[in-house]
Amino acid sequence: MKRFVLLFLSGILSFAVFFLGLAWGMGFSQYAGPGPLYKETNFMVEPGYGVSVIAKRFEQDRIISNDLVFRIAVRLTGDDKNIQAGEYAFPARISMKDVILKLRSGDVVQRQITIPEGLTSWQVVVLLEQEPMLSGKITVIPD
Repeated sequence: MKRFVLLFLSGILSFAVFFLGLAWGMGFSQYAGPGPLYKETNFMVEPGYGVSVIAKRFEQDRIISNDLVFRIAVRLTGDDKNIQAGEYAFPARISMKDVILKLRSGDVVQRQITIPEGLTSWQVVVLLEQEPMLSGKITVIPD
C-alpha cells in the first residue's frame, strides 16, 4: 500500500512538472518570439496606466499575443514600476521582450516642428495647437 501511494504521488509530481515545463516553454516562446503585430503601429501609454490596462490594450491592438504572459513577464523582470508614459512606435512582429524593453527605456516617438524666428509666444502657441501630430491644450502662454 505504501509503495502504491509513493508511486501515485511520484506520478502526480511527474505529471505536474511536465505540465509546468510545458506552460513555461509556451510562455517563453510567446515572450521571446515574434509577436502578432503585422504592421508598424503607434500606441499611447497614458500617465497612470497600470500593467493590467496596458496589457489588455496591447492584446486588443494585437501588439502582444497574451496579456497574462505579458503581465507575468513585466512583474518577473521588475519592470512594472519602470514603465514610462508616452507614444511608442512598435515595428511589425516585435517580441514581447522588446515591447517591455521599449517601455522601460522610454523609447518614445520624437516629433519635430520648426518655429520661425521672431514669432511671439502667442503665435508659437497657435502654431503648436494647429500641428495635427500634437495633442493637448496649452493653458499658459509664456511671456
